[in-house]
Amino acid sequence: MLLLREIEKAEEGLLLATGWIPANCPAATEGRASTMMAVELAAQAAAVHEALLHRGLLTAIAPPPEGAAPQEPIQGYLVGLRRLQLRRPTVTVDDPLGVRIQRHGGAGALVMYDIEVWRQEDEAPVLGGRLSNWALPS
Repeated sequence: MLLLREIEKAEEGLLLATGWIPANCPAATEGRASTMMAVELAAQAAAVHEALLHRGLLTAIAPPPEGAAPQEPIQGYLVGLRRLQLRRPTVTVDDPLGVRIQRHGGAGALVMYDIEVWRQEDEAPVLGGRLSNWALPS
């Protein structure tokens, strides 16, 4: 289920976006969902960031040559979470959430991002930590 709704800023090492947990999400019950769904939101933001990098739309990887064939999709896996701090047990569905991912480092296909998710209404923190992603072209 797509949780990411809008990319506000994308740079070589940073992505800011908005998203929410929709009311029809299978993880939602009585208008609430586990804060762990916000981890999925951050993972989706990381996947978008990696795709932008690998397609040359950000400056870390050279853009494809003029007239190049379309690139294969990138397959990625969330392989780790470190120092995850859940600031609340649940989030309200359809409540706009801000997400910030900052590339921390990596080696080869393994990339680490520092992640933050907050409620946009009052900027109350939802979660923070570090996400590790393994991304390889299909």
